[in-house]
Amino acid sequence: MRHLLALLLTLVSFVGFSQDTTSSTILKDSISGKPPVFMQLKAGSCASPDGPMNATGITPPSYAWLQSNGYCNPNSYGYSPTTCWTFVPTSSSVTINSGFSHDCANVSFANFTLYDNTCSVIGTGLSFAGLTPGQTYTWCFDGNSFNTAFDDFFFGPCTGFIDFCPYYFNNVALPIQLVDFDGYDDGDVNVLNWVTASEINNDYFLIDRSENGINWEELTRVSGAGNSSTMLYY
Repeated sequence: MRHLLALLLTLVSFVGFSQDTTSSTILKDSISGKPPVFMQLKAGSCASPDGPMNATGITPPSYAWLQSNGYCNPNSYGYSPTTCWTFVPTSSSVTINSGFSHDCANVSFANFTLYDNTCSVIGTGLSFAGLTPGQTYTWCFDGNSFNTAFDDFFFGPCTGFIDFCPYYFNNVALPIQLVDFDGYDDGDVNVLNWVTASEINNDYFLIDRSENGINWEELTRVSGAGNSSTMLYY
């Protein structure tokens, strides 16, 4: 199998994962849906969070990966919980998301909110800037899960959410302004090309390869320009 090559740059992805027997759902900002058939007490709050979340340096490839790497928190969250998770960033900018599992046919999410250490609202969404590294923050969101009468009749009743797997990225600014990057297969090799508009104290570009997109090994390093304010082609 030909190795896949990738230029290691700090990129982020806003993806969550769902595991159930019927569908796969992506967790996105401002999802709205039908109200749940049954209402239950919400699980947590900023003042009483459900637990900590862990940082990740890669985009989680699946719910199973989150589960096997200790990101998941199994519990009986019910049909319409609010879950809240704490974290301590090491950078001033973060991107947050969560995997989840459930046994209902329908789920939706809303009200993604970030609070500071006094439970004052910082903002809403999945990405936040202007944070204080080392300070504790709490991220909350609402989940709704339900079955229709058809689902109950043919598949039986559901209990709601049974797992949440929150994670976050510490977004680190690149020392370069990348304006173009592409690659192509040229027989027995892959060719990578990229262009920078500026570089600040940029020592080198690290080229890694992977056979599965998860585990990487260093292939080579390409020297950077150090400091530059002109277009450079690699």
